[in-house]
Amino acid sequence: ERRLRPDASHSPWSHAMIFEGRRIDGRHWLIEADVDWAKAQFRNGVQENPADKYFDEKQYPFLAVLDFGLDKAAISRLLAAALSLVAERTRYSYGGILSTWLALQSKTLDRRSPLHGDRRAFCSSLVQFLYLDAGIRFAPDVDPAHVTPEHISQCRAPHSRWVLDSLSQAGVPV
Repeated sequence: ERRLRPDASHSPWSHAMIFEGRRIDGRHWLIEADVDWAKAQFRNGVQENPADKYFDEKQYPFLAVLDFGLDKAAISRLLAAALSLVAERTRYSYGGILSTWLALQSKTLDRRSPLHGDRRAFCSSLVQFLYLDAGIRFAPDVDPAHVTPEHISQCRAPHSRWVLDSLSQAGVPV
């Protein structure tokens, strides 16, 4: 994603997800497209996980929460669509990752490749597709299937942003 940053530095953002909220167990949950090996179980695609999966500052030194101020109806639609993808066991888009990497190299992010499978997503493309219903495009000149975590970070739509940067003493730009 260096090609997307003004100073060509590596992006600190490598993943994107949707916060689902606090559930009856008292934990905050999120919905993400991920490939996960947990307790000898392989999960590949859109899934629900407790937010505390990311509470390790050494493994995840940068975290950001973006709040686009959606109303309750838009949040309900977004979460209903996300939960449908979980229930349908929507697969992770390996072809989408490859296609987006190739589009970054060739500067063709505005065009979708046939490598993007139907009903598959990688993390930031999932988040972008879910937010389209609310009228938010993180990168208007980029095909939604090619949206990266760096695009989401640079989004110009009005939002509140909270950032945890546990490496700020190291001078890493965010």
